[in-house]
Parts: sequence; C-alpha cells; structure tokens
Amino acid sequence: MKKLFLDFMGTIPNENYSFLTMPYSWFGTTVTWSEDVHRIKELQVFPHPHRIVSFEPLLSDLGNINLIGIRQVIIGAQTKPDQCAGLESILKICEAADMVGAKVFMKDSLYGRWPDRELRRELCWKVRK
Repeated sequence: MKKLFLDFMGTIPNENYSFLTMPYSWFGTTVTWSEDVHRIKELQVFPHPHRIVSFEPLLSDLGNINLIGIRQVIIGAQTKPDQCAGLESILKICEAADMVGAKVFMKDSLYGRWPDRELRRELCWKVRK
C-alpha cells in the first residue's frame, strides 16, 4: 500500500500531500471552483478506504458532482472577505453526499447562508474529549 501511495503521489507533481500512518490516514482534496472538480475523479481512483473532499472555501457552483467512494465532505465559506457560492450550490453537494452515504460537516462560516436549518455536523470518525 505504501508503494502504491507514493507512486500515485508522483503522478500529480503540482499537489502537496500531508498524511499520517496509512491505516489511520485520510486521503483527500480541496475543491473550491468548478475548475477543481477533476480532483474528485483523481481521488476516486486511489484505492484507499478513507477519502475526504473539502469544499472550503466554496466559491462557485460546481454543477452535478459524483461523490462515489467519498466518505466525508466538509463545506465552508471564505471569510475576510466574505464570499461563498449560493444556497443551491450547498444543497447540491449535500444531495450528492446523501446519494452515496457520505457524511457532511458544515463549517461555522455557513451560518446565515443556511436559513432555518441546523448546520450538518456529521463525522466519519469519533472525537475524543
């Protein structure tokens, strides 16, 4: 698995990687613009059980996205200056996650953009206090 991981990292030289020990690591990417959606497909081909996509800051509508194989998504807005795609874009990501059983964690920066609803705070892992 380690060799496969290192070989895969070498196929995308312009990206930065940060990881812990393999069985407990999460392999993921950040998608902020529609131009970044290809990163999800690149992540989906990597054979790892823990895949995460961070949509933070979410700056544009991404269209219809496929999250098959993704276990966790994080959605957040940019702060200072305040900027985020609209509510419809956030809903599309939530629906795509729900279709594949991925957990959704919404950052505090989405308060006010998510009217009359609780922010989703689902995690695939347990937080120890």
